[in-house]
Amino acid sequence: MLPEIKCLELSLDQGLLLIGGGRDDDDGVARLLVIAFDESFKLFESQTIGPQSMNCVYSLTRMPFENVFFAGGYGSVSSFYLDEKTKKISSLRDFEDIMSGEILDLKFEKEVLYVLSPTQEDIARLNFSKTKTGVQESQERSKS
Repeated sequence: MLPEIKCLELSLDQGLLLIGGGRDDDDGVARLLVIAFDESFKLFESQTIGPQSMNCVYSLTRMPFENVFFAGGYGSVSSFYLDEKTKKISSLRDFEDIMSGEILDLKFEKEVLYVLSPTQEDIARLNFSKTKTGVQESQERSKS
């Protein structure tokens, strides 16, 4: 069953399209689809992500120059890696209780992920750095 679609993001080489969504209710499940970004729109992967409380994927963003993605759900952000060769998603880490509502937008500026929820007065920030072995969170999350 296809999720209710909420957001889209392209892979680094722009050959794959990631679709985020889920069932936007109390029993919802956050889901990601990986499809070919061409005339075939072939489905390669359909996977649930994040903690159960995430409920739905409302927003997606890709770390610049990487195939590391962040998905915003209900109060949580889930990070994952997309292997363009196998077209598979690998979960990296979940960041829970960042906000108290739906995370509707995620934006990167340098090494900071800005997290926006319409139910909050502040914008949460997660600081990251790129290392030889991948991407790591370099500081605790903070609010503006």
